[in-house]
Amino acid sequence: MEGFKDKKAPGPNGITNEIVKIVFKAIPKTMTQLYNACLKSGHFPEKWKTAKVLMIAKPGREKESDPSMYRPISLLNTEGKILEKLLIRRIVHHLYKTDSLNGSQYEFTPQKNTVDAAMEVRQIKEPHLERGGGYYS
Repeated sequence: MEGFKDKKAPGPNGITNEIVKIVFKAIPKTMTQLYNACLKSGHFPEKWKTAKVLMIAKPGREKESDPSMYRPISLLNTEGKILEKLLIRRIVHHLYKTDSLNGSQYEFTPQKNTVDAAMEVRQIKEPHLERGGGYYS
């Protein structure tokens, strides 16, 4: 359950990350079977998709009555977040295994970051700049 901090607000079912961690430690095989069954069947329980939406006032605007002074946040159930993470890991594993990712893919790619993307742009643009071209030509 890496990446799931204990002190986060729970979703609509009120089950916190701490509770889910305790349950996983108590019955790991059962929880693994539950998630594997969801993945195998392609079933994502409806209750795990339900969000509790809260309106949070923008800093310094707490007393405003204008709706644009608020931003919505969605609190999702931890169980659904775990299933989403498992799905993402399986999809990414498949993409790497089948060599389906473009070499220029940086976002959501492990060991690649903004600096890598900027360096690639520089390598592409540098020969043009050395010939006297501008950035936008």
